[in-house]
Amino acid sequence: MLAALIRSKPAVTLSSVPPVTSSADVGGPKRVRRPRRFGLGRRRSDEKVEAIVLSGWFLGLRRAEVDLLARSAELVDVPAGDVVAIDADARRWWWMPLDGRLRATAADGSDFVLAPGRGCGVAGGWREEARVTITSVDETRLLVADRRHLLGAMDASAAVASAVERSVAWARDRPVRRGTPHLVAETAVLPSPA
Repeated sequence: MLAALIRSKPAVTLSSVPPVTSSADVGGPKRVRRPRRFGLGRRRSDEKVEAIVLSGWFLGLRRAEVDLLARSAELVDVPAGDVVAIDADARRWWWMPLDGRLRATAADGSDFVLAPGRGCGVAGGWREEARVTITSVDETRLLVADRRHLLGAMDASAAVASAVERSVAWARDRPVRRGTPHLVAETAVLPSPA
């Protein structure tokens, strides 16, 4: 029986099997590449890291922590008047303007302004908030992060956790300022238009 199996034809024909070549047979002797040495020149940052550093809101973070925050958040440029989020789950997202202002409306009808350095979502008093609609007031550059990514960065670095908590802590701790006729540069809770 064993001899019959050995003499039988293979299920795959030889023409359908791709030819195998040895890399040692190709060309002449291979030259081993030495590891590249980097000079002491300034490392060029990508746009997201540069925007985070230049915003001035994360000055307490080291370079590795800024890189961690940049990997966990997206940098978004929004023209004035555009809607950033409609009825979004504030427990799942974090928004923080680096430049410009955002006007946000919570599910309970309260309006407020997110000025640069003041975020909302995921952490702080926003854990209880269900829905929020956010519209840009000015040309705005903001960081947007998903809960899983942001909480992962916060678990990995206490400094990132502190910076994120600090950005959202204002929302429920400040008293409501009624009768503000216009949007102010400082973060304030505005009365509902209705």
